[in-house]
Amino acid sequence: MNAFEAVRLLLDRAAGSAPAFRLTARNRQAVAQLCLRLDGIPLAIELAAVRLSAMTAEEILECLDDRFRLLSMPRPRTSARGHHTLRGIVDWSYDLCTEGERLLWNRLSVFSGGFDLEAAETVCAGEGVRREDVLDLLAGLVDKSIVAVNSSGERARYSLLETIRQYGRQRLQEEGGTTRLRVRHSAFNRMTAVRAGQAWCGPREVDWLVRLRTDLPNLRTALDYCASRPDLAGDGLEIAVNLARTRCWFFSSTLGEGRHWLERLLATGNPRRQRPREHRRRPPARWR
Repeated sequence: MNAFEAVRLLLDRAAGSAPAFRLTARNRQAVAQLCLRLDGIPLAIELAAVRLSAMTAEEILECLDDRFRLLSMPRPRTSARGHHTLRGIVDWSYDLCTEGERLLWNRLSVFSGGFDLEAAETVCAGEGVRREDVLDLLAGLVDKSIVAVNSSGERARYSLLETIRQYGRQRLQEEGGTTRLRVRHSAFNRMTAVRAGQAWCGPREVDWLVRLRTDLPNLRTALDYCASRPDLAGDGLEIAVNLARTRCWFFSSTLGEGRHWLERLLATGNPRRQRPREHRRRPPARWR
């Protein structure tokens, strides 16, 4: 479903469940962003339309990090489908997967903005998933439309819709694997940054720069996690330093972000370096 169709569906359903709701110049951007973050999934959009009877589009958007609770209201129509919830539909898809596919789905939720086969094998293999089986399990998730694949580049790039990712993240947390996988994810991104730093000023420096820019969402996720744990601050510093070495921050026009991560990680590794809260530099609200 494209963006226009998604917005049209939201407005159509809101006319029945939230008659007072109107699309205005003030909420237009929030409505478009809401449909985008709901991945254009018709059921999710219809359930969001029900919530518009009691919340604004901006409020719903702010609560989407807990979308399975937020969008748990059955639709007000008297049909069998009306008793479905967003989580119920994703539960059904999860049940159709094999045990190995479920494990991989859960573990892939640690990635941000996509991943390639090497990343999936390195981070997700072990404890019930053999490295040599990751490709077949990944192909099974692609066939079931759980994972999307882009094969237009030199390396196939995989991704999860945000709704699917959040579901896998909750499942991973329920099985107690979140910390283990996030540590692996951070270690893999440290290795990637180190390899890129070692290859800088070599024949493949442009290839590495393209790869780093593609993987910036994962690198940021790894930096954020390392900055939350003093025992991993050194790994985070290796990532940040090597991104500076490769001029990644410069070519991404985010030099201030590079400084932010270095300062934050140095403070995490040495608490006495932290400034008093009222004087601490606040990072920009959004990195471009």
